[in-house]
Amino acid sequence: SNLTGEAAVTTTDVSITLNWDAPAGDADVTGYQIRRRSPPGETTLQVYVEYTGSTATEYVDSGLELDTVYVYRVKAIGAGGVGEQSNFVRLTTPDAYAPPPPLPAPANLVGRSRWNGIMLVWDAPDDDRLSGYRIERDGDVVVEDTGTTTFDSWTDHDVEASRSGDTVYEYRVFALGSDGSVSEVASVSVTVLMVSLSNPRNLSLTATHNTVTLTWDSPDDDRVTGLRIERGGWQDEELAFVADVGLTQTTYVDTTVAEDTYYFYSIRSTAPNGTSRSTYGKSIWTYPERIPAPFKLRALPHHDLVRLNWTAPGDDRLAGYRIERDGEVVVENTGSTDTTYGDYNLERSTRYEYQISAIASDGTVGDPASVGVTTLADPGKPDQPYSLRATSASGSVTLTWSPPSNDPVYISDYLSGYQILRRPVPGNGGDLRIIVADTGNTETTYVDNDVEVGKRYFYQVKAVNDGVASRKSNNARVLVE
Repeated sequence: SNLTGEAAVTTTDVSITLNWDAPAGDADVTGYQIRRRSPPGETTLQVYVEYTGSTATEYVDSGLELDTVYVYRVKAIGAGGVGEQSNFVRLTTPDAYAPPPPLPAPANLVGRSRWNGIMLVWDAPDDDRLSGYRIERDGDVVVEDTGTTTFDSWTDHDVEASRSGDTVYEYRVFALGSDGSVSEVASVSVTVLMVSLSNPRNLSLTATHNTVTLTWDSPDDDRVTGLRIERGGWQDEELAFVADVGLTQTTYVDTTVAEDTYYFYSIRSTAPNGTSRSTYGKSIWTYPERIPAPFKLRALPHHDLVRLNWTAPGDDRLAGYRIERDGEVVVENTGSTDTTYGDYNLERSTRYEYQISAIASDGTVGDPASVGVTTLADPGKPDQPYSLRATSASGSVTLTWSPPSNDPVYISDYLSGYQILRRPVPGNGGDLRIIVADTGNTETTYVDNDVEVGKRYFYQVKAVNDGVASRKSNNARVLVE
């Protein structure tokens, strides 16, 4: 009883939904019979559905005609057979299909300015009708129909950066459907920055303990009207303004720096409509106010000689060294950056205290490095030579090496010659055999002609003084050719 119905239409189908009440207290109902009449042509209700096979009290009749009258009655079916028919319901279907829903617009439209143009990216609408996109720039159609849905992006190569200012482009993107439908618009504004101002070139920095001097070459850009200097510390530190200077200026001295401090300097071009976007810069450390002390100072004693060597401080101001022995200055200024010194004519078995201070180009003297040493009681071994090399040609071997010291006094007074040692390879092992006990001169080369072509030899060299040989040099190995 209480049969009701409602007609509905979609873009492709017409249907009527029937609803009714189950018979009161009739628990043995197993289904329903539906009778229908649809003029013209039918004058009585016909059995349309013999048996629904379900106790559901709703039925949807689809695939109907447009603008047509349909009449329905329903009967319950149970163990006792077919029951009484319900009231009838008369319904007229709509006269037209429903229009298709609007095509969704592209979502999340984003525009990016790139080196080769402006790239638009969006999310495609979820609609099977989608067939392409229409793209407009500043109100003009630039692509009537992309004709593809494969790529949800597009790059506009027909835009250029201006040399006079930033340029804003307005883009509109529409989705197009296979049924001719056009979506709502998706819009985005994209700014193309102006062609960046050219920066100064060849920036260089020099420092003292309280100044940094910048020099550069002027930029070749007719838009540039000035230059801005900025300064920071480590790379993650924000740059701070230092000074604006004229276009023709090519040097600047920053007197606001601290000693022994790291600085990063940037110099940018400026114009009435902005500054250059890129950062062109370099870094530098300022020096300590006093030049640092030498380090790794060592003293090598002999019976009447102490040889000193050290490592120079890393400071471009270095011009020489002051050398003191037992509190007395023995060399006021070496005037050289050499890092060795020989102190001669000393007493045997005597303790000496040395101090070496670096001297800057402005004459200031740094803190000293100190070392103590005791001379030997008797003449000891000379220092060993080093950097021994062996080469072969024309059936002979030529040896070359470096002397124990470059000090001519040491070479003349503490060397009488060199001892040459050799062993064939393969040999019997053990120490090398002396082939020259003392060359009798301080030349640092020797030619060995007593060798066989095709054989390999090991060589060593020792310094000799008054018959006493030094420790051995490094080994040198050679194949006689």
